[in-house]
Amino acid sequence: MEKSPKYYIITYGCQMNMYDSDLIGSVLENNGYVQAQNEEEADLIIVNTCSVREHAEKRAIGRIENLMKYKKLHNTKIGVAGCMVEAHRSDIKKIIPDVDFVIRPNQYDRVYEIVSNNIYDLTDYDTATYEGLYNKHIHNGTNFVPIMRGCNNFCTYCIVPYTRGREKSRSADDIIKEINLIYEKGGLDITLLGQNVNSYNYKDLDFPALLNRIVKETDIPRIRFLTSHPKDLSDKLIDTIFSTKRICKSLHLPVQSGSNKILTKMNRGYKIEEYKEIINRIRNVDKEFVITTDIIVGFPGETEGDYNMTLELVNDIRYDFAYMFKYSPRTGTPAAKFKEQIPEEIKLYRLNRLIDIQNRISYDKNREMIGKTYEVFFEGTSKRNPKELYGRTDGNKIVVYNGEYSRTAKVVIKSIRGHTPFGLKI
Repeated sequence: MEKSPKYYIITYGCQMNMYDSDLIGSVLENNGYVQAQNEEEADLIIVNTCSVREHAEKRAIGRIENLMKYKKLHNTKIGVAGCMVEAHRSDIKKIIPDVDFVIRPNQYDRVYEIVSNNIYDLTDYDTATYEGLYNKHIHNGTNFVPIMRGCNNFCTYCIVPYTRGREKSRSADDIIKEINLIYEKGGLDITLLGQNVNSYNYKDLDFPALLNRIVKETDIPRIRFLTSHPKDLSDKLIDTIFSTKRICKSLHLPVQSGSNKILTKMNRGYKIEEYKEIINRIRNVDKEFVITTDIIVGFPGETEGDYNMTLELVNDIRYDFAYMFKYSPRTGTPAAKFKEQIPEEIKLYRLNRLIDIQNRISYDKNREMIGKTYEVFFEGTSKRNPKELYGRTDGNKIVVYNGEYSRTAKVVIKSIRGHTPFGLKI
């Protein structure tokens, strides 16, 4: 009996890339492939890449170069997928000359054809939403469900509109069908994905209306979403979040900078006063509502005064967690050509100082959970200690816990045995 070919996917980047890797795997499995446990035993290796920051590209290129040994030893097919293919359309063959094929973000439904025929198709295309194509891989943790693809915002630092294309919303019926499939297979937690979920619009159905349909037409217990753009976050959406327990009380709301001058240069479309008003509206209803963010330091033209405004904002809002980065110029974006580029050592100093401040805030926020009861959806055993379980609260806080496995449990946090900026050990 002929053995089924094995595939292995290596993923860099965002949650959308994680979903896309699962989708690619699902398409391959529909065509006779099985998933390999490691790259050594694979007949096919795909590296799904990210172009948001230079560091992510360099890591992917280094990994691809290292994988070429399997091509020489075992004749393994090696291909590249994701944003890096799109960002470097004109020179992708020079950057990674020895790969067998490339897969662009609109070609995941053609994966088997591309892999089988070693296709390099770099012609123009429209954004794809993959109606009727569903991910077969169900996770104990949150399961990602894209509701839209692409981005129309064109922040001056961001490569995504150039690699993912224009915004295109997926039909509500197709989204709901995928959520119900996840629930039928045991999934309890979903995260709706989009570069800006707040701008979702399918045949005049907006994002709050989509959430209401999901609540009415599915039984999934926990509903999350990201990413939200502050300029499009409406009172209607806030009301919808608080209308049901099933929509999780956490929000990822990227601020990027505390300076209006820098926000204007970034083309973010809001002022910091408007951003703070959104936070106030939410916390006036629920003081424990979990809020996380993205921050970039060292953007071109950022003065010490601008940077200090960001520190003041962080201390004022007290985020539960923040993804913090130093500015990384991306070729093809307007900001890469801006004057007043900040020296690398200043960017690194500002980043490290910000991280220290936010980590202290995250620890304090976690300590505030002591003595309160939280429902935790457990996802499995801890990688560091197989005798411990880990799971998530409604607010997306990671909890590591000693006890017998149960899919869900109510946990009273009496004391913290340890902590990281990501969660609690109790």
